[in-house]
Amino acid sequence: MRALIIGPDEQAAIAKLVAYAKEHIYEPGKSRVVPGDDPAYVVKIPDGFRCVFTYTKHNGGLYRHLTASVPTEKYPSPEATVMLAREFGFTESVTEGFDLIERLKRDGWMVSMNENEHCIVLAQPVEEQKQA
Repeated sequence: MRALIIGPDEQAAIAKLVAYAKEHIYEPGKSRVVPGDDPAYVVKIPDGFRCVFTYTKHNGGLYRHLTASVPTEKYPSPEATVMLAREFGFTESVTEGFDLIERLKRDGWMVSMNENEHCIVLAQPVEEQKQA
């Protein structure tokens, strides 16, 4: 079992990445670099967690997009991945229920496992601010 500890240093690194991502929206097919290859979109958390985060424009929508991986043939636990996602601004409205993945899907989270890159992928639509 891999422990996930998010302290002040990790929170500061995540906040810096989120601020960068807000200013540098990723657009698949238009952006020059794949986010996982750009250190500005990557945060490494002690004990081996690697997070790649973007705000991604896709099909007319804006999404929070997070991939989480660990340096083994295994995946990070769903609980650790959700804990990381919350730090990156993913939101939950439903807190009841036993099935974590089904609960997140009800809140609009998209959840998948990427076998080629060996990571858990999360996305959530971002509600755009209404212009006055």
